[in-house]
Amino acid sequence: MANPFFEPLPENGVPEFDQILSHHYEAAFERGFEEQNQEIQAITGNREAPTFLIR
Repeated sequence: MANPFFEPLPENGVPEFDQILSHHYEAAFERGFEEQNQEIQAITGNREAPTFLIR
């Protein structure tokens, strides 16, 4: 079975809680950490002067 955290939410926007098992959390946390680290790298690796503008 696929990890429910990596599947799109159903149309009602409520996760299928009965499909989530304890071992699904570790993979979801690891993916989240990796995505956050990529965002940090993009910010710290940007050599442009900060503008604080919302784009």
